[in-house]
Amino acid sequence: MQKKGEIARRISDAELIALYCRTEDEIEAHSKSNYLNLLLADFANELLQQRLFAIAKLIQVYVG
Repeated sequence: MQKKGEIARRISDAELIALYCRTEDEIEAHSKSNYLNLLLADFANELLQQRLFAIAKLIQVYVG
Protein backbone atom coordinates (compact mmCIF):
# COMPACT_ATOMS: atom_id res chain seq x y z
CA MET A 1 0.00 0.00 0.00
CA GLN A 2 1.34 3.42 -0.94
CA LYS A 3 1.62 6.18 1.61
CA LYS A 4 -0.53 9.30 1.21
CA GLY A 5 2.56 11.46 0.73
CA GLU A 6 3.76 9.39 -2.22
CA ILE A 7 0.41 9.64 -3.95
CA ALA A 8 0.13 13.37 -3.23
CA ARG A 9 3.51 14.04 -4.87
CA ARG A 10 2.41 12.26 -8.04
CA ILE A 11 -0.55 14.56 -8.54
CA SER A 12 0.41 17.60 -10.61
CA ASP A 13 -0.59 21.14 -9.71
CA ALA A 14 -2.75 21.30 -12.84
CA GLU A 15 -4.60 18.15 -11.78
CA LEU A 16 -5.19 19.58 -8.32
CA ILE A 17 -6.51 22.84 -9.74
CA ALA A 18 -8.79 20.94 -12.12
CA LEU A 19 -10.06 18.74 -9.28
CA TYR A 20 -10.75 21.76 -7.11
CA CYS A 21 -12.57 23.60 -9.91
CA ARG A 22 -14.66 20.56 -10.87
CA THR A 23 -15.78 19.94 -7.31
CA GLU A 24 -16.60 23.60 -6.77
CA ASP A 25 -18.59 23.66 -10.03
CA GLU A 26 -20.43 20.51 -8.98
CA ILE A 27 -21.34 22.05 -5.64
CA GLU A 28 -22.58 25.25 -7.30
CA ALA A 29 -24.49 23.44 -10.05
CA HIS A 30 -26.59 21.43 -7.65
CA SER A 31 -27.03 24.19 -5.07
CA LYS A 32 -25.99 21.76 -2.41
CA SER A 33 -22.78 20.23 -1.24
CA ASN A 34 -22.23 16.57 -0.74
CA TYR A 35 -19.60 15.20 1.57
CA LEU A 36 -17.40 13.69 -1.16
CA ASN A 37 -17.18 16.93 -3.13
CA LEU A 38 -16.34 18.86 0.02
CA LEU A 39 -13.59 16.39 0.89
CA LEU A 40 -12.14 16.46 -2.63
CA ALA A 41 -12.14 20.25 -2.76
CA ASP A 42 -10.53 20.44 0.68
CA PHE A 43 -7.90 17.85 -0.28
CA ALA A 44 -6.94 19.69 -3.46
CA ASN A 45 -6.89 23.06 -1.71
CA GLU A 46 -4.72 21.78 1.14
CA LEU A 47 -2.15 20.19 -1.18
CA LEU A 48 -1.93 23.30 -3.33
CA GLN A 49 -1.39 25.47 -0.26
CA GLN A 50 1.35 23.16 1.04
CA ARG A 51 3.13 23.28 -2.30
CA LEU A 52 2.89 27.07 -2.54
CA PHE A 53 4.26 27.50 0.99
CA ALA A 54 7.15 25.16 0.18
CA ILE A 55 7.96 27.19 -2.95
CA ALA A 56 7.74 30.44 -0.97
CA LYS A 57 10.21 29.06 1.60
CA LEU A 58 12.65 28.11 -1.16
CA ILE A 59 12.41 31.58 -2.65
CA GLN A 60 13.08 33.12 0.76
CA VAL A 61 16.18 30.98 1.18
CA TYR A 62 17.60 31.97 -2.20
CA VAL A 63 16.59 35.64 -2.08
CA GLY A 64 16.86 36.40 1.59
